[in-house]
Amino acid sequence: MVHFFVNNVRPYPLIWSLVLAFLFLDATPYAAKIVTVEEICKNPNPAYALTFAYCSNLLNSIPGGAKGANVDSLAQYTLEVLQSNLTNTVNLLKSLIANSSTSPDLLDVYHICLNNLDDIGGRGQQGALAEIKAIKNGLKQHAYGLVISGLHDTLFYLRSCTSVDHGTPNRDFHDPSLLPQYTGDILKVIGILDAISGYLFS
Repeated sequence: MVHFFVNNVRPYPLIWSLVLAFLFLDATPYAAKIVTVEEICKNPNPAYALTFAYCSNLLNSIPGGAKGANVDSLAQYTLEVLQSNLTNTVNLLKSLIANSSTSPDLLDVYHICLNNLDDIGGRGQQGALAEIKAIKNGLKQHAYGLVISGLHDTLFYLRSCTSVDHGTPNRDFHDPSLLPQYTGDILKVIGILDAISGYLFS
């Protein structure tokens, strides 16, 4: 049947091209990609300090449950968690900076972290929160390459925040605030998204 149409639509190559494009897009299988939480979480990457329990607990907390949820839905939900965690961390940083008792070294760290995690468009770099918006758009459009690159950029911003010496190796200090816990959770959620991303192209 297809061979018959190909041989009989030569006067209308543009129309046929559009039809083929529509059929190809309509047949794209992304809506059917179902992967279990156990499969996603079974081999957590140690670089993210992620455990199976943390990964499975988060994914199973998706409204309606994770059973039968497709990969895109799990990624979207995890992105919402990441955005919430980043927003809470930015708010924490602003509070820490406003505290007059914060030491100069820690104040410097908090400013560096805020500049890397907040949405600071128009100042030479975007910040992690701005990357989340770009990742969401990429996921919505099924442009998974943009999702991967956005995750890498988000991880870069986080590591720029959590680097202990910040270019000054002689400084060594203990942060008594909740910031290490908050950034640790952000790293774990990025690790979950990294695990999910391996199934976006399948």
